[in-house]
Amino acid sequence: MICLTYLPIKQHFNNRTQVINKSKGGIIYENNTAEELAVTLKKLLNNENKIQELSVTGRKAVEKEFNIYTKTDHLINIYKQLMEKN
Repeated sequence: MICLTYLPIKQHFNNRTQVINKSKGGIIYENNTAEELAVTLKKLLNNENKIQELSVTGRKAVEKEFNIYTKTDHLINIYKQLMEKN
């Protein structure tokens, strides 16, 4: 059984592509068509090693960088900078 929970597959030009590019934990397909999505999914589902690699890489990125603690720290720093300007 394959779980795609941690395997983002997104069309190109979506805001989430930045996360996928930075984390290396997903696949981006270019054309927003059902056929392109089907081809991309078929390639992925036929490559168990790639699924495992994307799962591990994506999970590590979320744990390290894309979590509530790092995002909270970033937001606090923005507020501090704004307060210093006033």
